Amino acid sequence: MLECLPEEFEGGMRVKKYTSITKTTPLTASRDLSDLVQKGVMQSHGKGRGVFYTLSAIST
Repeated sequence: MLECLPEEFEGGMRVKKYTSITKTTPLTASRDLSDLVQKGVMQSHGKGRGVFYTLSAIST
């Protein structure tokens, strides 16, 4: 995902955008994004259909 969009995601990452990048189902996309939030890679903002995700500040 980061190789496809190395810059900050315009408008954040949404399930629909993730499905188009990864060619997966919306359910799998939602699970993947939730997993990334739990791992601290991304942060979620909003609720329900309005939820979007942004990259967390990760120190290297």
